[in-house]
Amino acid sequence: MKRLLFILVFNVAANFAMSDQIEQAVLEHIVNGQKEIAVVVPTYNNSRKNVCIKNIDSILSQDYENYHLYIIDDVSTDDTFDKLYQYINDHSNRHKVTLIKNNKRVGAMANFYNTIYQIEDHVIVINIDGDDWLPHEQVLSYINDVYANPNVWLTYGQYKEFPRGEIGFCRGYGASTIEQNAFRQCGLPISHLRTYYAWLFKKLKKEDLMYNGNFVQVTCDKVMMVPMIEMCGGRFRCLDDILYIYNAVNPISDMRVHGIDQGKIRDRIFKMRPYEPLAEIITDFATDVQ
Repeated sequence: MKRLLFILVFNVAANFAMSDQIEQAVLEHIVNGQKEIAVVVPTYNNSRKNVCIKNIDSILSQDYENYHLYIIDDVSTDDTFDKLYQYINDHSNRHKVTLIKNNKRVGAMANFYNTIYQIEDHVIVINIDGDDWLPHEQVLSYINDVYANPNVWLTYGQYKEFPRGEIGFCRGYGASTIEQNAFRQCGLPISHLRTYYAWLFKKLKKEDLMYNGNFVQVTCDKVMMVPMIEMCGGRFRCLDDILYIYNAVNPISDMRVHGIDQGKIRDRIFKMRPYEPLAEIITDFATDVQ
């Protein structure tokens, strides 16, 4: 019997020496026209109104086969983990899920970092917050179609707020901004749904993901996405279709709890030196995950 893969995380440490044959690896792992996708969901205290179940159900109901879901419970103090464990264990797609339970709360950025470094370079990573969900069953198929273009290394896109139904703020960048690598001077119109190749994430400098000696606790999306877009050198897409539902009523959202820190980290992003665009895929890693 296939069982839920459950990991109790105490210390994560691994060394990686990745192959530079990413394009070949992508081709080798295509199944029935579907590229390999990893969905990474950090979650914390999302039991209220069964939001954690709405989140996972929207992923496991996707009309797509070649994916794996990683859910990291960041020491929830409610019954989020218990609900997820039971739901996954009873689900026919439980073999597609790795449920991780931290023993120390580390925040979303650390959870992304530690998890993505366990994922092979050729895999497309999709980030979903634990209190949000996907709007329909074709989202992964849509992303797969976009990545059929070898010149797409990353995407971001449009979302709809729940419950008001307002559309998000994302927009594309002009040709001059891309040519001049001037993304930080043009605001940060980058929002959900965020996707990228795992190898690209691993080119980020760990210190740039940190603030005051720890992984940033807020504004993770901008901290990750801006330098990755810079490295893409135009090999990214802004997707206009609604591929994400943003839960605007979560009482413990970053906007409500850490609004001041969000502003400080955004200012830091604007002041940082841009990453240089990559001429080609580069995967030569030997990095410790801590």
